[in-house]
Formats: sequence, C-alpha cells, structure tokens
Amino acid sequence: MSGNEEDKRSTERRSYEFADPEENNLEFRHVKIGSNPGTPSLLKLPSLPQAKLPGPPKGLLRPPRLTEHQTSLTVKKEWTANVATASWEVCPEELDLVPLDFPLERTHREIRGSDACKVATRISSALQKLSIQADYNKDEAKCQTADFVTFHIRLFAGGEDCQPVVVELQRRNGPAMTFMRSCRAILNAAEGVPMETRKKKCMPPFNKPIGEMKCLQGLSLSPKDPVKEADGSVVKAIELLKEEKSDLNVLGMEKLCHLTDPMKCSRTTSTHVAKMIILGVNKDIKVRCEMYSCLSRAGEDDEDTEGFMDLARQLRHHALRVFDNCLQLISVKDAVKEQPWIKETLIPMLLRVVQNAKSNPHCAYVATCCLSNLVSSCEHGRESVQQYDGAIDALQQASIVGREYHDLLASETNRCLERLL
Repeated sequence: MSGNEEDKRSTERRSYEFADPEENNLEFRHVKIGSNPGTPSLLKLPSLPQAKLPGPPKGLLRPPRLTEHQTSLTVKKEWTANVATASWEVCPEELDLVPLDFPLERTHREIRGSDACKVATRISSALQKLSIQADYNKDEAKCQTADFVTFHIRLFAGGEDCQPVVVELQRRNGPAMTFMRSCRAILNAAEGVPMETRKKKCMPPFNKPIGEMKCLQGLSLSPKDPVKEADGSVVKAIELLKEEKSDLNVLGMEKLCHLTDPMKCSRTTSTHVAKMIILGVNKDIKVRCEMYSCLSRAGEDDEDTEGFMDLARQLRHHALRVFDNCLQLISVKDAVKEQPWIKETLIPMLLRVVQNAKSNPHCAYVATCCLSNLVSSCEHGRESVQQYDGAIDALQQASIVGREYHDLLASETNRCLERLL
C-alpha cells in the first residue's frame, strides 16, 4: 500500500471521529414520574438534535424540562379543602392543561363555548339537585351519593386559551350502575342540558297475587309460613350484627333494610319485621337492642381514607333507613303512646343527626324522614318532637344546608317544619 493511500484513509478516519463531537459523547437524560429525587431511571434516551420539532397536539402539554440540579420529577397532589362551599369556584387561568401522557377516563367530555366558571356552576347545581354530597378544592371535587358511590370530578383546560373545558369523572368505589347514572346526568348538565325530573319509585300494580297466576296453577308448592321465614331471616341478620368485623355488621344492617322494605319483600314480611323492631312483638328476638349495640361499637365517623368506604357511616345510614321503613309500615299513633323508647331514645338520636346535616346530609335526610312520619302521624308525636329544645332550629339549619347542597334534604325539612309550626 502506498503512502498516499495510507494518508488518505487516516484523514477520512479523523474526519469521521470529529465531524460531530455530540455523536461520540452522547448526553443522557431521563424523567421518572412518581419516584423520589435522585432515583436512577431504567429508561435513558439520547438528547434530541437541535432541529425544531412539531408542537404537541392541541389541548396537550409536554412535561416540563428538568433543571440543572433536578434528576427526576415527582407528582403529588394534596387535598386542602377543609370546609365545603355551596358552589364550585374555579379560576380558568389556573386550570392544568391535559398532560401529553395522561390517559383520561372514558367518562369525560369536552365542553366548548362555555368558560370553566360557568361549567363549574352548572356541575355544582346539578350535584345539589341530584342530592350528591360534594367537597370542592380548586379544579377538583370529591362526591358521594346516597348509596355510598364515591367519585372525583376534575376540570382541565383543553388549550392555551382554556378551550375546550375537559370534565373528567373518575369512580373510586361503589356500584358502577349508580355511578354511570349520576355520571350521565352530571356531564349533560355541564353542557347545559336541562335535567329531567326524577320519578319516585312505587309498587308495581298487580291485579291479583302472583300465586294465582295461570302459569303457576299446575305447580305443587309446599305452603310456607311467612312469619317463620321472617323470624329466621331476622335471626341471621342479628348474627351478622354480632360479628366483630365492620363489613359483616353493614351486611346485617342492610339485610334488615331489605326485610323492612315492601319493594324488596312481601308486605306481610316487611310489616311483621317492622313490628318486631318498633313494637317488640317477638320478645325472644331483641332486634332493637342488637342494633343499638352494633351502633355503639361503631363509634364516631372515622377520617375519610382515599379509596376506602367509611363503614361506620354506612352502618348508621342503614340503621336510620330501617327505622324510616318501619315507621311507614306500622301505626305510629299507637306506637308513640305505647313505646316510651321512641320519645326517650329515638327522637333525640334523630335530632342529633339532623344537627350534623352539613357534615353528613345523607343521614340527615333519612333522619328528617323519620321525624316527618312521627310528626304527621298524630298530635302526640308532634308534641314529642316540639318539647325538645332546639328541634325547630336544627330543622331550619338543615333546610339551609339542603338548599345549598342537598335537594331532598331541603324538601323534607320544609315538609316537616310545615307540620311542626
């Protein structure tokens, strides 16, 4: 090989090594969401060339660049709302843009032509009409329905001009069917669609008993005593109330709710169980004592934990529902006169729940229903409620809370006050 050829190849090799120094000395950078600063990342990418890249899609925002001393990015969101407000106050300029790699839930909707303040006002008004408890904190709201379905509502800005407004609902726990029913109503209200009036559930019309239907005439059914079946079901519910685990206690109280609801069992069964609880017709089965014992073990409300149900609050709500069902099935006029525990124990307990309407409007609504049954049944029941100091004031304050947060509570307290005053 001649000397000229060697010099030529040496020159080409040197030009290849030093033509682009960045290619021989690559810089690496990484972003890891949710880790502590200083944590090494498994994903490392070479720095991109300085060419101008196309911008992100409309409505999306790339993660911020890391500073010189920052090695990773930590995302943490804290809930700072301490006191619930009647309306959702949102500042459109403070809404976050939807991040580039942030997967929105399928239960979201883009609202165009309305600013964030108007959308938030529509949502808070819809929550009040749906009687859904809500706590607001900037661009997010925590919500809970009467049957303990909890979900979050989050507002995002779809672009730099805050348009469109993205409304996202995320279910945390509870039945999906109830969540979807509330979700559709809230998203429609956010767009400005008028809400439909809810129809009250009623017993389906039957011209004859089910046992007399022609399709059942050829069947040989062994006769059953509904009273014995009801007693057996109540005994099983009491066994669940005696358990040490809170979730089993809730199941036992929920079973009593079903046994006293004529929509879920026969009228004969529900009336018999109601008499067992209110009048104590079966002295061998002390249902009311077991209910009080279970409630006393539950204690006061625990602090809300993200992603978990408050079993103590559910237990009290089901217990109030049991008393409400019973008072609708029996003759309250005779019960108030014959059962002194109603005046000495039940009414004071109901008034305490009504006084805490702002912290728990769902339980306050059921307690107000019980008081309405007692007040409208007879003069003796109305006098029993009136004799307690602060009863009228508690109902008036609950009515104010209902007008702000809970439509059902507002209508029921007004109905009760009309009969008391």
